[in-house]
Amino acid sequence: MRITKTTAASVLAAIALLGAGCGSDDDDGSSAGGSADTALAKAELAKQANAICRKFNARIKALPAPKTEKGLPAYFDKALPITQEAGRELKALEPADDVKATWDGLLKDYDTLVATTAKATAALKAKKQKEYDEIRGQIALLNGKSNQKLDAFGAVDCGSKADA
Repeated sequence: MRITKTTAASVLAAIALLGAGCGSDDDDGSSAGGSADTALAKAELAKQANAICRKFNARIKALPAPKTEKGLPAYFDKALPITQEAGRELKALEPADDVKATWDGLLKDYDTLVATTAKATAALKAKKQKEYDEIRGQIALLNGKSNQKLDAFGAVDCGSKADA
């Protein structure tokens, strides 16, 4: 099956967001707001997040895009380590207490997107096209909502610009 623009846009946009998003594989749930010396106010947090996202988005965009859905799992397998590295860098940022809850919410949204993308990859590998199509729709919805939140936070290079 040939990848349509809609398929590529929804799934590959999710990968771009994953590259920009914040991985949580190593999250022990103990993170707290940054100390007074290192805590980042919203504007500085967004600025640093955007710089990280630009760097990792470029790496993901440099990967050869698959020409068919059959190539998506291999593409995801190459993109995932990049997204995990980006996540580690973003998680190292220490938000000020007044933006910590919002930042943590963005991290939680990412976890949901990662899990859903993993399900899509598994469905493709198992040749379960109907299941994949349903999950792809979920990814597009999650990606759109995440982009809106990231853009509102000021992390546009992690949000809508990641898809451009």
